[in-house]
Amino acid sequence: MRVVRRLSVAAVVLGLLVLAVAAPAGADDIAIREIDASTFPQMTANVIIDGEAPDLGEFQLRENGQILQEFEVIPIGETQQPVGIVLVIDISGSMNSGGALDRAKAAARTFVEQRLANDRIAVVAFGSDARVVVNFTSDVGLLNGAIDGLIAQGETSLYDGVRTAAALFADTPTLQPNLVVLTDGRDTVSSTTRRQAEAAAVDAKATVFTVGIETGDFDPSPLQGLAQATGGRFFSAADPSDLASAYGSVQATLQNQYEVRWTSDVTTPSIEVTISAPGVQATGQTTVGGLSTGRNTQVEFIEGSSGFSVFDNDFGKLLGIGLALAAATGITFVVIMLFVRERSALDTAISAYSGEAEEAVGTGRFGGDLLQQASGFAEDFLERQGLRERVEKLLEQANLPVRVGEALTFYVAIVLVGGILGLVFTQSLIGALVTLVIFALVPPAVLNFLAGRRKKQFMRQLPDMLQLLSGSLRAGYSLMQGVEAVSQEIEDPMGYELRRIVAESRLGKQLDVALDDAATRMGSDDFGWAVMAIKIQREVGGNLAELLDTVAETMLQRERLRREVSALTAEGRISAIILGALPVGMMAILYAINREYIQLLFDERLGQVMLGGSFVMAVLGFYWMKKIIEIEI
Repeated sequence: MRVVRRLSVAAVVLGLLVLAVAAPAGADDIAIREIDASTFPQMTANVIIDGEAPDLGEFQLRENGQILQEFEVIPIGETQQPVGIVLVIDISGSMNSGGALDRAKAAARTFVEQRLANDRIAVVAFGSDARVVVNFTSDVGLLNGAIDGLIAQGETSLYDGVRTAAALFADTPTLQPNLVVLTDGRDTVSSTTRRQAEAAAVDAKATVFTVGIETGDFDPSPLQGLAQATGGRFFSAADPSDLASAYGSVQATLQNQYEVRWTSDVTTPSIEVTISAPGVQATGQTTVGGLSTGRNTQVEFIEGSSGFSVFDNDFGKLLGIGLALAAATGITFVVIMLFVRERSALDTAISAYSGEAEEAVGTGRFGGDLLQQASGFAEDFLERQGLRERVEKLLEQANLPVRVGEALTFYVAIVLVGGILGLVFTQSLIGALVTLVIFALVPPAVLNFLAGRRKKQFMRQLPDMLQLLSGSLRAGYSLMQGVEAVSQEIEDPMGYELRRIVAESRLGKQLDVALDDAATRMGSDDFGWAVMAIKIQREVGGNLAELLDTVAETMLQRERLRREVSALTAEGRISAIILGALPVGMMAILYAINREYIQLLFDERLGQVMLGGSFVMAVLGFYWMKKIIEIEI
């Protein structure tokens, strides 16, 4: 059994490694920007690689799933394809701070001087309004003069600048469209909305590279959205001195483009093209005689994938599936070990006193020295924080056979796995943080729910248990015999707790102390009063059966009163639920019907403040209504 446990722990660790390894590498990516079949059977495709430039002999080409051996790969700088690049530069007044505009000018001049022969560059500046400083040209002197003449003043019209730059490609359809956007703050005066700016870039089939200077007023979300919507990249500069490096990275990516040429022999109207380099792969589609352009913006573009190269071939995929299955099996086995444990010799000996052949008393433990050490450390941590007794009480109320340290260790593992999954699937630190928070809140909520539900069942069974115990005493049973007889007749959780009381009494604990411990363990004041009545009777004498009948009748009336109060407050509870869910539901409906209308709340600073304030007020209102309808009996 110990070997199997160790194998399970190893499988869990291996599964986490699979998640980490199989996650996109982030540094390497490939995309097909254009597939030209207008001169079929002569075919041309343009690909861009974000990362290290591969050797030309490392490219692979598939056409409709068939590997082609004869094709030609040419770097973009050696082709006749004109590349259009618009430098969109923020010249608002805030760019005077820290010499940001001077640094931006120097980086832009370096960008111009290191251009390829077929690059055509334009400059668009935006302050209080957006304007074209110089249209597409290859004249370095003209471009440098235009850049040097930029003066920082006014507000920030970021979205107008993007829309103006994208419009330049309408008059030059032969240019490959690219935008390089630089800003140090959020948009303040644009007549164009964020969605309209993104739509203009998408319609122009432009790839947008964004650079943000991290100032106090900097908002990265618009730049990240532009880059994501058009298949570009977002670069962050912590200081204006980092702008040269950011512009250099953009230029390196733009120059890491290739033209793939081949002769097609397909016989179908549609053509699927897959181009791969070491560790990356992208697929696109076109039709015979057609031209498909745009990166991540057109229906004909399917996907660009990146990741660890081991998982890019068929064997790697099978290996990944196998490792994932092994990890799932290991995690499942660990969960099973938490609840269905192997009986120890001590449990077997104790079961003779408890009168049970199959149910163990106590808590479980999942194996492995490392996990045991982690559980001990977690238990010590809770002890120092003063939370050990509270967590232990909740675990006992929920009847989960897990020690306190094991529960905390398992909880931390769940939260970490949730954070990793969020990072893998959302590719965003914010998404990972949200997922981590959700995984952190769900286990305590589930534990409280299970404990509360079991406590309510215990309370509902209490009057019936007292009546059965009273009947047993009238039949001539002693109190101990009566408790044992009732424990075999009544359902769980009451039956389980009574059987535990019997086991503790047989091991030497006084019956009234075992009963009192059960009342404390379940957090039941009613059961505590019943135990108090039994203690008083044992001290002063009297008819215990009649006393238990009186206590049972009192508790039955209390339960009826609770149910009556629950019925009378049902309207208030459903009102609280509806009022709490209504704002969220309406926002979801508006987001689905008119996304641009509701998106302002997320894009604008005022909207974000309003969202935060409304959330806080909604939580306070829900809590207030909850306290109003809660009536203690």
